[in-house]
Formats: sequence, C-alpha cells, structure tokens
Amino acid sequence: MLRDTGLVRGSAPQWRRGLAVATLLGAAVLLSGIRPPEGGLAAAGDEQTGVELAQADKAKRKARKEKISIREAKAAAARQGDKAKFDLSFVPSTTQLLIGLRPAQMAVVKGFRPLVGMIEQNVRPEQTGIAISNFDQFLLMGIPLVAGGDPFGFGREPTMAVTTTKSTSFEKFISWSSGSDDRSEKKHSGRKYVVGKNGSAYYLPNDQNLIFGSEDVIRIVIDQTKDGAKAPSWNDEFQTVAGSQFCYVLDMNAGRAMFERQRGRSGRDPFAGLTMFSPLWEKTSVTAAGVQFGTDSRASVTAWCNNKEDAVLVQRTVQSLIPLAQNMMAANKSQLQKMPKEMRGQISSMIAFVEQLLSDIKVGVASTDPGAKVELTVETDAATIPLMVGLTLPAIQSARMAARRAQSSNNMKQLGLAMHNYHAVHKKLPSTVMTAEDGKTKYSWRVALLPYLGQKPLYDSYNFSEPWDSEDNLKVLKHMPNAFRHPSESEGTTTSSYYALTGENTGLGNGDKAIGFRDIVDGLSNTALVFDAKRAIPWTKPEDIKYSADEDVPALGGYEPSGFLALLGDGTVRMITSTVDEKILRAMISRSGGEVIDWSTVSSKPAGQRSLAP
Repeated sequence: MLRDTGLVRGSAPQWRRGLAVATLLGAAVLLSGIRPPEGGLAAAGDEQTGVELAQADKAKRKARKEKISIREAKAAAARQGDKAKFDLSFVPSTTQLLIGLRPAQMAVVKGFRPLVGMIEQNVRPEQTGIAISNFDQFLLMGIPLVAGGDPFGFGREPTMAVTTTKSTSFEKFISWSSGSDDRSEKKHSGRKYVVGKNGSAYYLPNDQNLIFGSEDVIRIVIDQTKDGAKAPSWNDEFQTVAGSQFCYVLDMNAGRAMFERQRGRSGRDPFAGLTMFSPLWEKTSVTAAGVQFGTDSRASVTAWCNNKEDAVLVQRTVQSLIPLAQNMMAANKSQLQKMPKEMRGQISSMIAFVEQLLSDIKVGVASTDPGAKVELTVETDAATIPLMVGLTLPAIQSARMAARRAQSSNNMKQLGLAMHNYHAVHKKLPSTVMTAEDGKTKYSWRVALLPYLGQKPLYDSYNFSEPWDSEDNLKVLKHMPNAFRHPSESEGTTTSSYYALTGENTGLGNGDKAIGFRDIVDGLSNTALVFDAKRAIPWTKPEDIKYSADEDVPALGGYEPSGFLALLGDGTVRMITSTVDEKILRAMISRSGGEVIDWSTVSSKPAGQRSLAP
C-alpha cells in the first residue's frame, strides 16, 4: 500500500469561516486608517444623560410588558436608541479580549463594496440566511474557562457573537456554521441553547442575537449576562472606541499572566529578543483600538498606564518602532526588481501608502484619573478607503484563490493515493461505472474508493444491491467526504467537484472493461484520470462526464478563471491553463494515443506534489 505522510486530510473547523470574515473586514478597516472625529464620543466616566436614563426606564417597561429580562430589553433599547455604538449586553464580565466589527455600517461605504461583495461570495446569504448588510455587529471574545485563566484558552474554539439589524431566524446560519441541520436542545440556568453536530453550542437570547462557541464557554456567557451582571473591567476604556466600525480591546494584565504561565510551563520567554519593546506589555493595563470612516477620519490605538512615567516610557517605545517600520519599507522597495513584473506596481503603491501613514503617525501622552494614557493616531481622508481596498483586494482575492487551489489539489491528491491503493489490492483501477456482485446494480467509483479514503464505515453502510438513489443509499449521499468537495462549495453539498471522463480510451474508460496501469501505455505521468468541474451530479450517482474524440471537449473547471486541475495517473496534480491547446488536452485525456506532452507549455505542477507511481 502506498503511503504519503505529507497528505493533509479533512478541512478547517467551521468556526474559522466566521473568523476569516472578521479578519478580512478588520484588516481592510485597519489598513484604511480611520477613527471617529474628535468629540464624537463621551469621555469615560461621564454621568448618564437624560437620553440614557429614558432608555433605561423604557427597557424596564418593555421587560415587564414582554416578559423578558431587563438585560434583553436594554439590549433592544440600545439598538434602537444608539445604533452608532457597539452593544456589549451579552459580553461576559470576565472577557479579556474583544474584537468587534460593524459589517452593516461598512457595507454602505462605497469604497468597501468590492470587499463586501467578495466576502458575500464566501459567506453566501442563501446559505447563511443573513446578508452582510444585515449583520449589525460581529464580536470575537476571549473568555477564560476559569477565573484568571488563559484568555486565549477559550475552550475548543473562539466565542463569537452576532447581532443583526432586524428580527432574524438563525436556523440557516446555525446549519451553515455547524455543517449540519442536526442539533440537540439543552438548558443551563433556565436558558435554552442548542449543540450542533460539530460540538459547537449556540445560544439565542433573543431574535437579534446569537452567541456561539464551546459549550463550556456558552454556559459562562449565560451565567454572566443575566440581569444585574457586571460589565467587563475595561468597560470605561472601551467607551473611547465604542462608536467605531472596528474595535479591539485587550486586558493586558490578563495577557501578562498568560505569558508568565506559558514561560513557567515551557521554560522559555515568549518575548526573548524583544526586551527593548517590553514596556508595551509590561507597563500597560488595557489597550484599545478604534477605526471609523468619515470625511476627516483617523485610526487610533490607546494604551492605559498606571502613572505618567510608565506612559512616557511606552510613548518612547512606540516612537522607536516607527523608524524600524520605515526601514522595512525601504528594504521592501529595494527588492521590487526581484518581484514579478505584474506585481511591482501594486506592491510599490502599497509601500508608498504605508510610508505616508508612518510619516503621519502622532503619539501623545495625556493624564487620566488615575494614571495616564498613550494615544497613537493616524489622520487620513475619505479617499483612503477606496484606495486601500483597491490595493489590497487583488492581493486578498489572489491569496484566497491560491488557498482554495491548494486545498482542492490536496483533495485530488487524496483521490490519487486512494486509486493507487485500490489498484494495489484489486490489480486494476476503479471503473467510471462499477457493477455490484449481483451483476446488474451500478454504483460510482467514488463509492468504491471510500475504504481507501478512511471512510470504511460509510462504505459499509452503502447498500450495493439497491440503486444509488434508494432510501437507504440517499442517507449515505448526505455524508459526502470532503475529498469530493471543492473548498469553495459549502458544507452539506452532495454534488461532487471531481469527475472522470467517460469514453473510449479515456483514463478510467467507460465501464465496459477493467483498466490497470499496464493499459495506460501513454504513461501515468501523461494521462489524466480525474478533473475538477462544476456539475450537478450527486457524488454517489454512477455518472461522470461523457467524452468522445469526435465531439467537442466538454467544459471542465469552473472554480477559477485561469484554468482547472487534473489528477494524473502517477498521482500528481497539475493546474491546466484555460488556454491549453485542444490537441494537447485530448492527448492528456487519452490513455493510449501515443502523444508526447510538453508540460512546460501546458501547466504548472503544484508545490509539494510528488509522483505516487511505483
């Protein structure tokens, strides 16, 4: 049996989808360099205004009338009365890290529309049930499992909270996030929550809020967001960025405690070699960043210190970092000529933009009661948003496409390895159409490969005496392995992304006879067995793509404009350009045409691939 220890199986956990969306939006906002205008927020410690008192009274009346908790009523009043600020009604008091986004507000900014459009291609409203424009806020929270615990050890996965702009059914979103419609209902402290098939817990305190993450942390959220619960210790500092479209808050005291524990466990200093920058984490108590768009916009990062002496030390440390960053930009500029020509213009523009931001940074110290704070600000204008999105969007799209291509290549590599292992056992390759032992019932080669993809239980549950769409076999259909799913397709899809070409003299033939490696006389490295292609064919259905040398070559690919992937007989996966010569493509499809293929004119061999041929 052939083995390849470099093969990565499976796919990323479902929670990474939400995290990826937050990262894309957050990165774009930060790079745009923006913050609310001066005076736009009340200073921390201000007394309640008449509006705030009226909202509190309204919340109490709403709670009595609708028989909901006062905290839930206050959350609803906050959404109605102050939509410009983040709502922390369901953020536990022990939260030590908070990252927040306001997608709905960003979606209406013209400069961000291309980015929002790209994100909605990945987080599709028809799958999640919610459009980006209906996500009022998105929070990622670092909540320790025990008091004083690791803020980044927040259970099995991060804890995220979604607030929508209107009453919403989260059923589709939960199915999309968990990868299944299957879920069980549980109760804790009188509150209901559900647990998805992936083990994640989902808590819906009302029809506009959903909090999800590890079950143990969701229980903490329920306990710490009841009526009368305390606000996080950094709530006052947070008010300086509460009106932003992007915010970040970190309790540095908790961060230091975590690093000390890590140092004690490993015996190594996580900041070894960075001693000159140590005031940034040793002399600060809370750090907050805020970004917001406007005609006169700015980005800010503020760090609170115990006294002015510490604040001055932090200020000097930040100021020393600016020349270092400028030197890095200069070094990158000197390397431009070594980069591909098509990338030079874009990278040069990005370097110029960052250099301008670095030259505009201002770092000041102000006294607070008690202590002092250090504030870093960068001024810019509204034109920055489309400029930065225009510069970063191609890079983001390219990286996203490259990541998907790599995962798809890995899927096909799994299929190639499975075919070689199948051949080692049966002395032949699986046919495009397989025939069961009864001599008449047909099934797919994809089903035949299941034991060689680590899916033996799924294979055993398939009833080979019944057609693929029988009641029993439709249950198997619902559990398509990720090896048959392109990474751009959503979890839960049951149509394959990878197909053989069915016909005379193709790699796997047309099912009328067994084909072994010895029958591929053109050579395993010159013959394609499987291609990626968009088709509405269920993965268990014994059907692939028909091919005839006398007819047009069928459309292949469809997942990216530059071309499609092909799995060759030797187990390698190649990217075939969309402009490939038809004669060469037909030569690749045939197993015994006697053609010679010059691969340097056809494709690129994905990194990390090696032949599996014996």
